[in-house]
Amino acid sequence: MAEAQARRIELFGLEITGDDVVLDIGSGTGGDSRLAGSVGADVIAVNIDPGELESLGEQMKDVPARSFRPVLHDCDAGPIPLPDGVASVIIAKEVMEHLDAPDRFLADLERLGRPGARYLITVPDPGSEALLKEVAPQQYWEKPLHQHVFVREQLDRMLGVAGLELERRGFTGAYWSMFWTLRELVGSPYFPGHPTHSTPPPEIAAWDLIWESIRSSPKAAGVINRLDELIPKSQIVLAKKPKAAAAA
Repeated sequence: MAEAQARRIELFGLEITGDDVVLDIGSGTGGDSRLAGSVGADVIAVNIDPGELESLGEQMKDVPARSFRPVLHDCDAGPIPLPDGVASVIIAKEVMEHLDAPDRFLADLERLGRPGARYLITVPDPGSEALLKEVAPQQYWEKPLHQHVFVREQLDRMLGVAGLELERRGFTGAYWSMFWTLRELVGSPYFPGHPTHSTPPPEIAAWDLIWESIRSSPKAAGVINRLDELIPKSQIVLAKKPKAAAAA
């Protein structure tokens, strides 16, 4: 593997360094695992899809991660088969809303983090879910899709019960909030990069033009930040596991 070009990087305000052991739960196509590997971290990826894990394993050969470990696991089936305190950084993006028992999942995340571990957790924002309630079919709200909608105060309480401390909350994904609403509104199967459904309907094409106009504006950063607060697709939670109490 090539030498890391940098020893630290940020993901939604979460710092990852080459000294970290990063546990990426619900790793999907592996963007966050590759990012962590790019700074030389140890990476453990947990996914329910064996094909995605196999593909990610090939991709990880091109980044300077100290090690890569794939774990095939359904988080509804019980605790993740890893030892206590295995990770210094834990990422779980867009996972909890799919699970039968998100409280149990959070407790397992606490178990897997070492004292002082940092956490990045994202879930759909209730605002974007309210938009989708108007247009999405009933099966969107059933297993294995979005079984739960987490209001912000509820998520705070769940973190506390699990033994984690909230450090910061943020919001992201205004573009995707409107994308998914329009997609369901017109009943389109379109998704960018899809092998057979790669042509956007007129409504999404128009939204793409508007979004590109915003992005190309000198005031883009402020406008996008405000839109992310007003119509976020996801709420971002940065949390930590308290460090062990000092010996008397």
